[in-house]
Amino acid sequence: MKIAALIAVASLVAATFSFADEATDKPDNAGFAKMKSLAGAWKGKTPDGKDATVTYRIVSAGHAVEEHLSFADMITMYHEDGDNVMLTHYCAGNNQPRMRASYKAGDKRMDFSFVDASNLPDLNAMHMHTVNFTFVEADHIKAEWSHYNAGKQAGSIVFDLTRGK
Repeated sequence: MKIAALIAVASLVAATFSFADEATDKPDNAGFAKMKSLAGAWKGKTPDGKDATVTYRIVSAGHAVEEHLSFADMITMYHEDGDNVMLTHYCAGNNQPRMRASYKAGDKRMDFSFVDASNLPDLNAMHMHTVNFTFVEADHIKAEWSHYNAGKQAGSIVFDLTRGK
């Protein structure tokens, strides 16, 4: 009985490593790699001139990027979705919009568009609808968050960020 259990465990371990090898054979997702490259602390100003910090952290064994925005203490999670990048934004407005972007290596922009949201009574309720990242330089990015209200764009907030040293 003990030998059968050891063989079963050894088979499971071998299958796990085989699966891991297959997962690494897929082509890199350029957009997700770009988001991972942001790991670290970034500094900037809010539109009204207050200090803002954004921290990007690679989590979930490298399968997700967590963004913590000091402005209203919000979290956004980024992950691969086939060749695209998806985000879920945990908003101070108590809803969670999801957005998707495509990206090609070398692009200067990554534009996320609204897909759906949880805890949103209808599309006329205020919610974040797009996020556009501009990669100015390796240590300089701009993130423009646009929100919708009453079914149309109602404004945006631009964060001009530099990587902390």
